[in-house]
Amino acid sequence: MIGKTEGYSYASLIVEANKGNAPSSIYVSALLHVVKHCSLCIKHARLSSQMDALDIPYVEEVGLRNASSNLWFRLLFARGDTWKHMCLQLGQLESMYRDVTINDQHFRDLWELHKGSNSTPWGSGVRIASTSNADSHICYDPEGVVLSYHSMEADSIKKLVADIQRLSNARMFALGMRKCLE
Repeated sequence: MIGKTEGYSYASLIVEANKGNAPSSIYVSALLHVVKHCSLCIKHARLSSQMDALDIPYVEEVGLRNASSNLWFRLLFARGDTWKHMCLQLGQLESMYRDVTINDQHFRDLWELHKGSNSTPWGSGVRIASTSNADSHICYDPEGVVLSYHSMEADSIKKLVADIQRLSNARMFALGMRKCLE
């Protein structure tokens, strides 16, 4: 659908600017409009092509005439985990920001611990180790854990998979340690 500005379509405004009946700044406005609406498509294409190259199966949430803003994917190593289906949320227009939320009770418990609760299976007196700057894009929330990324690189999905693999390994290790301590 072509956007309208004060009753004119962008195409009409460009035609009028070409005839000299509109300010030349209309070209900039039209270009910004196109970039804004194409940014999600570009982000989607870059990330989905990286997923294809790594043989990561995914499905899109499809809307009418809109690029999907969510890619649901599955990683083979996470098959036994409660979070074998994850959602890559592509974020807002005009931004390279995107995130993945992993809904998991283990990470919800860590969120509660972080807030100071002692009503988790971990009991009282347990503290979360400080994370390094390399992991500053990983945080806990009431749903589980959120991985947030603010830039787009040629290996963005490979880095995402490595982060999820580390989280999966840490989760398995922590749950195994808790079993040993019981």
